[in-house]
Amino acid sequence: MIMYKIYFYTHFRLFFYICFYVHVEFSKPILLHVVLKLIKQLVFLSTYHLFLL
Repeated sequence: MIMYKIYFYTHFRLFFYICFYVHVEFSKPILLHVVLKLIKQLVFLSTYHLFLL
């Protein structure tokens, strides 16, 4: 359980940095909207998965 959380947080941070980099490189509102939508879905799925554990 603890190991899974550590694994999850490190990967989420990496994902966040990638999204931030993409946003800085291509400052397009449409892309930002898509990225935000993906982040929301990812957060929802991951929290749901954590609750299942």
